[in-house]
Amino acid sequence: MNTRKFAFTLIELLVVIAIIAILAAILFPVFARARENARRASCMSNLKQIGLGLMQYTQDYDETYPCPGNTTYGGEERNSDGSADKASWRQKIYPYVKSTQLFSCPSNSNNAKIADAGAPSTAGSPVPSMPVSYMINGNIYLSQGNYLGMKISQIQETATRVAVVDAGGNGWDWTTFSPGWATNIANRGFAGHLSTFCLVYADGHAKAKRPIATATPVNEWGRGNLNDTDTSCNTFIKADAINCTNPNPTVTALMGALQQLYS
Repeated sequence: MNTRKFAFTLIELLVVIAIIAILAAILFPVFARARENARRASCMSNLKQIGLGLMQYTQDYDETYPCPGNTTYGGEERNSDGSADKASWRQKIYPYVKSTQLFSCPSNSNNAKIADAGAPSTAGSPVPSMPVSYMINGNIYLSQGNYLGMKISQIQETATRVAVVDAGGNGWDWTTFSPGWATNIANRGFAGHLSTFCLVYADGHAKAKRPIATATPVNEWGRGNLNDTDTSCNTFIKADAINCTNPNPTVTALMGALQQLYS
């Protein structure tokens, strides 16, 4: 009776290990990409709901976007026209979205941080603190020269004007993302979804884009620096600043730096 045992040779084992390593090298990036695509879809869903909440808010407040606000001073304070400048924009639209998780991007490493420390009352109801993942475009309120939000009618092309962006990085209050910032603080943005970030536009629709694609060929942010250094937008001042569609140096440089961070 033949009891001879067969075994793999060292060469055969090395060949098998090499094949497994090659397959792993091919498949792991595919799996990582698929996972990030799923997270981007989740982020897009969040922002779509935020966009709907934003639109509902404008319908209840005379077609006016929420001012960014903050809760640094503790509690909401209303102006004579009924607008609130202490609750953040997140807390203002919370009664419409009814979820704090919508403000947390699954890929953003800052999503466990808290953006709004206070718990003011908005529309008569207390609202919770919010996680950090999204910021509002600074031109929606900075162009006014104060903390009041803009009216829909003041924006010429709502479908191409960024309202809320995937962000939440190195910021002092994690509330606004201003196109007038210098490139050395581009990390307040977040483009970790396969080199794209998710956006909500002023008409409420959501989209994922590469940062540089929001700066050129059409500038979707409005004016960059408000101190007249962006000559291409000099004619767009005060409440009209968001309507500058010309590519300009500050916005292009900021978006380019953000793109580079996640390339």
